[in-house]
Amino acid sequence: MMKLEDGRTLCFGECGAGPPVMLLHPIGLSGSCWSPLAAELAGHHRVLTPDLAGHGGTDAPAGPFTIEALADDVAELLRAETSEPAVTVGLSMGGVVALALAQRHPDLVGALVIINSAARVPDGFADAVRARADRTRAGGMAAVADETLARWFTPAFAAREPAAVAEIRRQLLAGDPEVHANAWLALAAADVEPGLASVRQPMLVVTGSQDLSVPAEIGARTASLAPNGRHVHLEGAGHMSPLEEPARLSATIRDFLATNGIR
Repeated sequence: MMKLEDGRTLCFGECGAGPPVMLLHPIGLSGSCWSPLAAELAGHHRVLTPDLAGHGGTDAPAGPFTIEALADDVAELLRAETSEPAVTVGLSMGGVVALALAQRHPDLVGALVIINSAARVPDGFADAVRARADRTRAGGMAAVADETLARWFTPAFAAREPAAVAEIRRQLLAGDPEVHANAWLALAAADVEPGLASVRQPMLVVTGSQDLSVPAEIGARTASLAPNGRHVHLEGAGHMSPLEEPARLSATIRDFLATNGIR
């Protein structure tokens, strides 16, 4: 863990050795959700898995926060813990944070992998996102946990690995409803799409055919707006592909890095 400039504590995990990779988690979880993929990558990289603000062991800010504020937190981590730009991988909300990080602190990011995420909430969905925040505030994490799991995991994985899904459910239920609601509101307000033209780093955008949250066309659009963006659509993959298929996703990431001459 480390102390941020504003006095809050930021917790992070780490494993492996080599060039740095940072993994940014979805809303409601923590860096520990990356364990399967982190283990795959640790043979060649030092893998950092921070808990974003208010998640896991990291202190929440006072009141609402923005995606940009989450990006600034992890920028402090990278400045303290790395001596070279990190490959930054973000899933869902973590993908938006990764894009904001690359735009605000480009010197800290060597390459980007954006998994099942969007640069902004699509038109017509912002009201639904804000309604999810309202349900969380009114009913606590139990009011949104089951619908979240149904969106995140493919039915085949849920049937095959009930213990893994139960652990993610436990993490969701342990979360702070106020933080969760504020995170949804931050996502609804975020729009990092205009800044994609300034992201010069190699960028891989990954979508999955069984993801109920982010369709392929959104991933393709995100990749097309960055100078060095590339889109890969994984047949059969769901929203939580880093948990469901860590070996396949690790191979996809390693191939992307090798193609771009990145260690």
